[in-house]
Amino acid sequence: MGGADLGDRRRRLTPLRPVADKTGQTANLGVLDGAQVLHICVTEPDRPLRFMAPPGTRDHAYCTGLGKVLLAHVEPGLLAASTPDEPFPALTDQTIVTLDGLAEELRVTRERGYALDDNERSAGLRCVAVPLLIGDECLAAISVSGPSGEFTEKQYEEYVGELQAAAAGLTADPDFDAALRIVHRSLRPAGFLPAAGT
Repeated sequence: MGGADLGDRRRRLTPLRPVADKTGQTANLGVLDGAQVLHICVTEPDRPLRFMAPPGTRDHAYCTGLGKVLLAHVEPGLLAASTPDEPFPALTDQTIVTLDGLAEELRVTRERGYALDDNERSAGLRCVAVPLLIGDECLAAISVSGPSGEFTEKQYEEYVGELQAAAAGLTADPDFDAALRIVHRSLRPAGFLPAAGT
């Protein structure tokens, strides 16, 4: 197998590798599974200081970049059922803890086309995420996450540009579309909250 063929195969197996390489941050692809984000693809940069979340990791939707961009495309009537009881658990002093505050954040997210997690999930960690839109459906989202000090306003703009370019490539791929739809068959609908202790 030629080097070019091998490189193409690696890119197909790790579609977020170019994003991680260009930004130097951890690139994530996630879907909404009930009220949680499920990480289905995570590509880490080649550096010692980085955000780590293995594929299969679940996280809160209301305080993460991936989660907020996915919740921004949920039917408004399902938002309350897709979040914890108020006040939401404050994981840091930046966490949005009310439904009204989250709804406003999601409105801004829809308007600008991307979501931010500004030290809301973990102190010292920032994230920016964009939706993967196929037609009118938001089937998933991709993000980059890393140390807060590396997410300046200029870098946010660069990261959003890289993510939007990657999103355009992924959503134009019919095989990727088909794979995401298969994944969605096993997901819980928006508004489904797991039982306590699960």
